[in-house]
Amino acid sequence: MLKEPGYRLNVGLIIVNNAGKLLICKRKGQDAWQFPQGGIDFGEKPLETAYRELHEEVGIDRSSVKLLSENINWEKYDIPLDRRRTHFLSKRFKGQKQKWFLFKLVDNVDISFKNDPAEEFDDYRWASYWEPLELIIFFKKTVYRNVLKFFEKIGYEIGLLFQITDDLIDYRGIAKKAGKKTKKDQKKGKATLISLLGYKNTIKYNNKLKNNILYKLAFYGKRSESLKKTVLFIFEREK
Repeated sequence: MLKEPGYRLNVGLIIVNNAGKLLICKRKGQDAWQFPQGGIDFGEKPLETAYRELHEEVGIDRSSVKLLSENINWEKYDIPLDRRRTHFLSKRFKGQKQKWFLFKLVDNVDISFKNDPAEEFDDYRWASYWEPLELIIFFKKTVYRNVLKFFEKIGYEIGLLFQITDDLIDYRGIAKKAGKKTKKDQKKGKATLISLLGYKNTIKYNNKLKNNILYKLAFYGKRSESLKKTVLFIFEREK
């Protein structure tokens, strides 16, 4: 986490629901929509900030989401002078330097702004994947484009790994180990990769998918270590 003169360290949050829609929020008293975001406090790690901001800004507890991915790069944007808050000007403030995270909802949640003392937002909705790029203010467009492109590629594969692993956990049917009811897909006759390829071939496919993701992440070197751990956690989890 590298500090840079003039830039406040910050996290950006993309939350996706079961319908594949992304959560966007409207700034209070403005016709301006964006993803939730927030500053990193002294001594905090970016992921710790992300979970804190989920709760504070939109009322989502960490138990209601699964981390799918994080952007390898730090993205930054400059805020035009006429839009900078007065108390930042004396500190030679330029803009934000952000680490972005992609979360998937695993529970039904009620979006709430009551935990945010700053009352930054007053409305929300679920948007299609690229719609936020059309809505975001002009000086953040490059950041949004970079982040959405990154998550479209890596994020999709990690999300697929999560889903297949979840299907395998359900199929194995060890409820006590999984911490939930299992064999639900089989009882419902739900179409899954297992029903198409068979159990053993699905395990092989999932292993290849995991290795493919790790291969791609290797090109980012040490910057991808945290995300590699997330991928392995998803692959090896039993619940």
